[in-house]
Amino acid sequence: MGAASGGVVAIDVDHRDKLSNNLELPATVACTSSVESDGTWRGHLLYRASSPVATRRFAWGEVLGEGTLCILPPSIHPGGQRYSWVPGMGPDEVATAPAPSWVSAGEGTARVLDAEEPSDPPNPLEPPDPRTAGNYSERNIPPCYGSTLLHSLATNPEVALTIVRLCGGHVTGVGRGMRCVLPDHDDAHPSAALYQQSDGTIRYHDFHQADGVEWYSLGEVYAAYVTKHVRQLRSGERAIWHLRAATDAGLLRPPAIAAALLPDDAPKPARKLYAGFCRLLELRALYDGAQDSTPFSWRFAEAWCGIGSPPTVQKGMSWLLAHGYLERAAPQASEGAAGRRELTTFRLGHPT
Repeated sequence: MGAASGGVVAIDVDHRDKLSNNLELPATVACTSSVESDGTWRGHLLYRASSPVATRRFAWGEVLGEGTLCILPPSIHPGGQRYSWVPGMGPDEVATAPAPSWVSAGEGTARVLDAEEPSDPPNPLEPPDPRTAGNYSERNIPPCYGSTLLHSLATNPEVALTIVRLCGGHVTGVGRGMRCVLPDHDDAHPSAALYQQSDGTIRYHDFHQADGVEWYSLGEVYAAYVTKHVRQLRSGERAIWHLRAATDAGLLRPPAIAAALLPDDAPKPARKLYAGFCRLLELRALYDGAQDSTPFSWRFAEAWCGIGSPPTVQKGMSWLLAHGYLERAAPQASEGAAGRRELTTFRLGHPT
């Protein structure tokens, strides 16, 4: 948002019932990922501002200004819904209106945080030295992505702080105590902290070890936050959940992939699985733009897509495979503590 997008800012409406009737909101371009049965929706209103606008939070949502990201169609919401333009309010139907005067009110371009949050907002992920980042132009991957990305995520203190804050943690710095953000680890006093290890990796230290584990990766912390279940992950899962956390926090922007749209009558489990699979491919493209397939086990898909049970995953996968939206690819070899094993992989299909 802001200068990077030609002065466009967004009003992110999460709670329409809390909008004041006196709040000026001129007709403009708008998109949504959710339309209720009564016709109301939540989403983004896009405006043009003549000067930098600070990002600010309100009871009803946010004003997204300088340095933030805004999800637009046809991207997929983390909940699995695809963003679309509000009927009659698409970019081909209405003009992007000038921002209301109250949007531009206030000085500065820094994010305005909630009162109880730390006053040191994190900076975006810094790209690595281009001399060591490698050449990814042939795969259309920006220099700050690729083989160095996962290491940059794991060793950048600002990324770690941002992810913990995204999980609801009130942390002021690496090595500073905070209340544990892991599910069912409620406590009244600081019982966790971030620490930078000797190899530079930043890990989450759970003092009380409620689940019998003392150290977690940031990918495991974010997976626990999303799934409401604490568990240890394999290295590949830790990496992809770490990428998802950084993306959800607005620190990374994965490339879009070309995927066929599901029909309106596609069953809900298939929709959730397909949205999750497409998002998985987008995130994997950040560090391997040449890949077109990925492992997608039922156990992983159940957690990644927020689906309640293995039978539901089976039902959704069976529909996607039968209708050609996904197809099986060559098995992928994996080395682990249990030895070498072959993983079933899938790729996007070509439905007719």
